[in-house]
Amino acid sequence: MRVKLVRVGILGAITSGFMATAKLQAWTNATWIWDSAAAGTPCVEVLNEMRDWIAAINVNASQSGKQVVLLKDENSSTAANFRGYVIQLPMQNQAGSLYHGFHSNTTTNIRGYVSTGFNNDTTNSGYGTHTGTVASDTSWSWTNTVTTSGQIVIGSSTVDGEEFFVWGWSLDNSSSYADCVMIFKDERGEWAAGGVDGATFAGLVYDDLLAEWRNPSYFESTSNSATLLPMSLYTPAGPSNTEFRYRITAASPDLLYTYGTSYSQASYVPLAGGDNAVLAAQYGPFIRYTPV
Repeated sequence: MRVKLVRVGILGAITSGFMATAKLQAWTNATWIWDSAAAGTPCVEVLNEMRDWIAAINVNASQSGKQVVLLKDENSSTAANFRGYVIQLPMQNQAGSLYHGFHSNTTTNIRGYVSTGFNNDTTNSGYGTHTGTVASDTSWSWTNTVTTSGQIVIGSSTVDGEEFFVWGWSLDNSSSYADCVMIFKDERGEWAAGGVDGATFAGLVYDDLLAEWRNPSYFESTSNSATLLPMSLYTPAGPSNTEFRYRITAASPDLLYTYGTSYSQASYVPLAGGDNAVLAAQYGPFIRYTPV
């Protein structure tokens, strides 16, 4: 039986029965083995949570005829040190799909891709090739093994029209290994995906004004690290970078963000009404939840 991620908390809308969840799991240096398909190892645990999320959201009305599919998983690797996944997200408002891929390729590097096309074959040591419009980060600091410990926080929502899946990591308690990846629907109902490397975002969002995919640069941010905002992505422009271009906001009110590197992964902020917000990664969004 696989090891389940430990639940941090649940946010439940009592009248609707929907919920967002936040979960936490830690591994010792003996059990953090990213390049493994064995039960209980981190890649397997992340993907088991993703599988559960996919099964839950695929029954939503907005996903009718637009089923999310996990194309590559922990068993797709054909070479040492390659381990990860590719997920297909059918576009909501136009033809085609968005593809998000994430896999290690050495013992110290991991790659993230978001694209509008994908060759589902055995190239790239089993993880295929991203095509079309592609945003990528191929030089994330990473380690397939840890000296002290590894920790993952997963936040997700299955609310129809507000779906998201975010997971972040903290390895050896180092800010060098403190990033995250995320998949979410924006306020227009379209899928967006990408990864956060430090304070920089690499991924794709759909700009319905120009009718094309864009790679925004940054999270919406504030100088007051005690203030939580709706999670947004944007590209700065204009004099002194004061204009927001291609600004996209997450549809879910439970996906939040503030810019403040004084926070560490799994830090929480008390909110009104007894809720908390837990940080998915030092450089990543907060997940609103109700302590249980």
